[in-house]
Amino acid sequence: MSPEDSCFLVITVLNLPFGDIVGSYVVIKHGSERYKTMRLDGTKSGAIQWDDRFELKLSSITDSLAFELRRRRSFFKYISGPSRLLGTSQVQVRELVQCRDQGVEVLVNNRDRNIKFVIRATSDFKDSVEEATTPISRDLIRSEIADSTPLTENASNTLQVVQMRDARASESDLPTRSVDLGPNPHAAILKPSTLSKVVEAADPIIQVLERLSKVHPIAELAWIAVFGIYEIVKAIDKRNQDIVALYKAMLDTYQMATQNDSLTETLKSDSNFKSIFDTMVKRSMDCYMFISDYQSENVLRRIFQSNDVQNLISEYTQIFKNLEKQLTETQIKMTTVSLLRITPQIEQISNKFADLYIDKNLEPLKKGNTLPPKSHCLHGTRRNTVRRIMDWVVKGKEPIFWLFGVAGSGKSSLMGTLHNMFVDMGFKSRLAAFIRFDRNDYNNASMFIQTLAYKLAHFDHRLAEAIVDVLAENEQIVDVTDISKQLDRLIFGPLRKHGEDLRKEGSIIIIVDGLDECTRSDHSETNFRGQLLKLLVENPFQDFPFVRLVLASRPEEDIKRMLTGRKHIVAFPLDTTTDETQADIKHFLEHKLSETGLHSGSTFLELCHERDAVNQLSMRASGLFIWASTVVTFIAGYPEQRLRRILDTDVPVNALQALNTLYTTALDSVAGEGDSNEDIRADIRVVLGRIMAANSVRPHVWSDVLPLTSAILDRPCTGSSAVKSVNATRVLEKLWSIVQKEEDETLSFLHKSFDDFLTDYTRCPKEYYIDVKEYLLDWTFICTSYFIDFLKSNVEYPRDGPESEADIAFLDFAMVSWNMFVEKLSFQDLESRPDVRDALKTMLQTYLLRLMYLGKSKNRYIGKLTDEKLENHSDFGQLICDSSEFITCVGIFEERTARMFKRFQWLCHKRSSRMYDYYMPVFVAMASGSRRYPDIIEAIEKDLAPPVLDSGSLDVDSPIEILEIPEKIILEGPKPARRRFAW
Repeated sequence: MSPEDSCFLVITVLNLPFGDIVGSYVVIKHGSERYKTMRLDGTKSGAIQWDDRFELKLSSITDSLAFELRRRRSFFKYISGPSRLLGTSQVQVRELVQCRDQGVEVLVNNRDRNIKFVIRATSDFKDSVEEATTPISRDLIRSEIADSTPLTENASNTLQVVQMRDARASESDLPTRSVDLGPNPHAAILKPSTLSKVVEAADPIIQVLERLSKVHPIAELAWIAVFGIYEIVKAIDKRNQDIVALYKAMLDTYQMATQNDSLTETLKSDSNFKSIFDTMVKRSMDCYMFISDYQSENVLRRIFQSNDVQNLISEYTQIFKNLEKQLTETQIKMTTVSLLRITPQIEQISNKFADLYIDKNLEPLKKGNTLPPKSHCLHGTRRNTVRRIMDWVVKGKEPIFWLFGVAGSGKSSLMGTLHNMFVDMGFKSRLAAFIRFDRNDYNNASMFIQTLAYKLAHFDHRLAEAIVDVLAENEQIVDVTDISKQLDRLIFGPLRKHGEDLRKEGSIIIIVDGLDECTRSDHSETNFRGQLLKLLVENPFQDFPFVRLVLASRPEEDIKRMLTGRKHIVAFPLDTTTDETQADIKHFLEHKLSETGLHSGSTFLELCHERDAVNQLSMRASGLFIWASTVVTFIAGYPEQRLRRILDTDVPVNALQALNTLYTTALDSVAGEGDSNEDIRADIRVVLGRIMAANSVRPHVWSDVLPLTSAILDRPCTGSSAVKSVNATRVLEKLWSIVQKEEDETLSFLHKSFDDFLTDYTRCPKEYYIDVKEYLLDWTFICTSYFIDFLKSNVEYPRDGPESEADIAFLDFAMVSWNMFVEKLSFQDLESRPDVRDALKTMLQTYLLRLMYLGKSKNRYIGKLTDEKLENHSDFGQLICDSSEFITCVGIFEERTARMFKRFQWLCHKRSSRMYDYYMPVFVAMASGSRRYPDIIEAIEKDLAPPVLDSGSLDVDSPIEILEIPEKIILEGPKPARRRFAW
């Protein structure tokens, strides 16, 4: 019971002698608390009874209440004498609940008289003043009472209960509903003595599942569910027999399934059996969450929900009986889905709703490149950690679980494993959202709430409808820079609307991986990472206890400071020194080295045995899974040679040194396998540096992300001695142990710890050290010089075909990335490289308008070039600023002629801009030399391509005067663009 609950007692006394009536009263004792009724003054006729309300703070229906009947006589009108004890008695709360309508009759302990109490109790909220009669099934009461006392012969089939309601409601407003009475057929056959037999029967099944879980993933969930309910059933003793009956039915099903001597092979080979077993596991997890949630509720709430609870228990019990029957038959007569479909009908339209409605109406939220899990743990590893998290999901009181650990400790793999488990956790996935931050692809915390809303909408159609309604009322909510307001409108509002229904269906889980990958900002108004951490500190989901938030991150200073020591956050360190971690790394290495041995032959396996490779490598891993994962990939290239090289290194003293040694050894090995060491080292540095630079500016908002492929890296570059051309394909062949191809062929590093190593000169040897700025300048020159060469003779995209495939791929890459390379660099950086500065000046003064004309053909966009404020007023800096404004003066969704038209108007308005000097002559040339505004507009409407004019021949000191410009254009220019991007 909640401390907010109170109890309304009606106490009647039978056989009290007439002489003891006046002045009598009752004292009620509960623990250290004492309550006293009013004294009878003898002026009221009728029964000898007291009606009173007491705030009995009951924690369990097994609590006892002690009653004392006392009488205090008055010697004079205002003087009371001492009280006299007439008798005592004791009643358990469970008896009051069970026999609430007719009351509990108990004999008062008094040797001289046959005095009896009849005590009737009705649970109520303390502000309520009226009762409503609702039939409640005796099955629920039986499930709440241990060793239930049978009802007396004149017992009614209904019990009184006060509805939960607002104290201000009138009697006519109070809801009443009838519930059919009738025993639960599954509980009726269960005798109290059956509990011990059920518990005994569970032990061997749990042991079988424990062994099976080491080799088969689905059995891990089965063990968690069966063992979790086992712990609950043991704790409830002989109460809740319906739940014990449900557990017995579940165990009977598993007993039938585990009788198979070759269960592991059957799960792999028999699709029918696997389908039933998978369904058993999903339903078991559903039951585990339901039972755990039910047991955590107070007595009153259980009574109010009795009908729904009984129906669900009966349905689940029948499900497992049906499954047991299916396991005994040689043919599966019904599909798993049709057999077990007890999900409400409203959920059956969810997919249809999502297909036809969600994507269209949630488009404003679809801004980020949401990422899938990076990886998952090898089965058989991290079992204790996973079970700890699963136990928290089902039974934990805290709404947030923060998993933290150093780089490479396996956080993302654990999140991937949890993702897979939560998807299969019940018949309906309990994973509401999976969001992974990444420093390259998704690192802006300002998009977190929008992404979460988008994911929740796809998780549940009811939330989708509510979120769509919010967007329909105010679509601008997605542009609000205060993410707490977004959280309230897009997340809390829909959860409030449907929270009660969602709560009944069990916990829903939100996973956020890589919280430390969010970018920081020194400006408070754009420090969205700080805003997000502040929200987490404020316990955002405290009103929605069914929402469980799992976070994973490195323990960076700001995150650690904000999340440590909070009562609503479980802070769980991923310790690299535990026995479990060491054993799991050995298991992983043994498995992977065996796989390598299958392809390499017996000589490699003999070497592993001779050098005790598993133990020696495990010692060098220092508890880091990324070390173990990287080393087995590295060894696979040249197994015997590279294994010896790794084993010849010293055992590191800590995890950081382990990574330093591993990455240095891997790079040195690659550099020593083939050409001149110095040349290959230089090529390695260029390839790795350009991968890092390209990934550092990958778009975060647009879904049309273009991959950085080896073909793009291979493109030769001329015109600058500072930019080295490399055979990237050949270099990459040696680097696949530390470089990977993503699904879209994009090149990236296997783990961000490699980025950290390469950019830290205190850890990385100087021949491999990378200054990312150097390679951003390389890319700026490569893309700019490519544009100049291409635009000299082209204003349209190349035709599709095998001969132009490489050109199209690089042009697409340059169109998307060029401006971001420039934006990432300061004016000082750009001017520090004469080749970059000169190429940009030529591009911006001569070819920029042609690039803007080209853009629409392939739906690529060119964005702003800088956010830097011009302070030194250098000519080059001014050119960059004016060019950026010229690019972004139009909207991204306008047609080509409309964009050219607005750029011309912008020049008419911005006569002081450098762009006027360079590109107004181009518009005049398009109009065959006419300087009349109407003639130039007519030429633009013909979609004429802008010609190339030599900027050196232009007289910038005598600008062209355009005639007949509308005054409004001169004063105001074109209508401002909504977005700061342009085609």
